Amino acid sequence: MAYGLGLQSELTLPELVPSDVPPDVTMRVTEVAPDARGAASKTNLLFTETSVGKFFIVGNDEIAIQPFPGVEEAQLRLFLLGPVMAALLRRRGLLVLHASAVALDNGAVAFLGDSGWGKSTLAGAFQKQGYPFLADDVLAIQMDTEQPVVLPSFPQAKLWPEAATALGYAQEQLHELYPNSSKFGYHFNGSFSLETHPLKAIYILGGAHSNHQIVSCQPRLAFLNLVRHSWARNIPVEPDLDRLHFDQCARLVRQIPIRLLMRQLSLDALPDLVRLIQEDNKI
Repeated sequence: MAYGLGLQSELTLPELVPSDVPPDVTMRVTEVAPDARGAASKTNLLFTETSVGKFFIVGNDEIAIQPFPGVEEAQLRLFLLGPVMAALLRRRGLLVLHASAVALDNGAVAFLGDSGWGKSTLAGAFQKQGYPFLADDVLAIQMDTEQPVVLPSFPQAKLWPEAATALGYAQEQLHELYPNSSKFGYHFNGSFSLETHPLKAIYILGGAHSNHQIVSCQPRLAFLNLVRHSWARNIPVEPDLDRLHFDQCARLVRQIPIRLLMRQLSLDALPDLVRLIQEDNKI
């Protein structure tokens, strides 16, 4: 189970939370027809990752997976639960951002930014202080409700080794995402929320600064950052979904605070950064 969906998969997915809910999405390991690209349309979508395999999304409830010879299952899962899942969620009408999220006492907060800028590390720092983890890398937001709602993903984060050490995770708790990966996976046993949470704030991670600081973000800049850090940029969809995506980004800017988070780029400063965000959310 992930993102509120029952997932039935022929490929073992140890990252997910086991569930007996009826399947909403079926994932089959099968050969993707050579003419699949020609069959791709507003109802179907073909992904080809040159070193991993082919993934064919049929409608909004089926994914065909064709692994390339010799590919590691871990690499297959990483692509399936990343770009392919993001595409499926977007096709189901959700706003999908490249962000991490945790649940605070009054709702969820999300951390938005480029790869390698510390989104997962910051979420891990909150988890170490007892706040449930919600999502890493693929953040799905339901926008057809009165208030934006974060859908929980699955209890794994991808971390650099030095970040995992700073967070106090023992080496035996980490696993290779795939052979020779520079990042490691960490499974949040017992500190993951299966509940949906209203989204209360988004923090855009800024570059190096002399001290931690939260700065208001002008609406236009907030909108541009949502678009830039969304999974929509490289996923081909029909024009209606593109219009929906831009409308969702604009509504999110109007509905919740979106702020710039200037910070010292030091792992030792993580506790101070957590406290600053807690104070900003009046915890």
